[in-house]
Amino acid sequence: MISNRYIKELAKNAIEKDGTVNNKIADYALNKLTKKELKVFLRKLRKFSNESTVTIRYEGNMTIDIKNNIKKMFENKKINYERDKTLGGGIMIIDNDMIVNYTIGGILDNKMSLI
Repeated sequence: MISNRYIKELAKNAIEKDGTVNNKIADYALNKLTKKELKVFLRKLRKFSNESTVTIRYEGNMTIDIKNNIKKMFENKKINYERDKTLGGGIMIIDNDMIVNYTIGGILDNKMSLI
């Protein structure tokens, strides 16, 4: 039985700088870990992947200035840009469990909850 600490380190080292999974570590995990250990590995892998990635949802056009400002805010993280036509304008930033909602709908919901 492999310790949870070892599995955690294995998952942490599996995430590359660009957000992809290291193939050698993935092959090792698939071939050497038991089913129970593999479930723990995948859960930890998802956790570390979420911590190293920021998702930006927007509707409309994203200017280069805005993208550069976002890069400065999240220098050590991989940034995914997703165009979402259901937002109704604005931008939504999802960083791990934190969601910053600067969309028109999000601002209106926030104002309405104060009334």
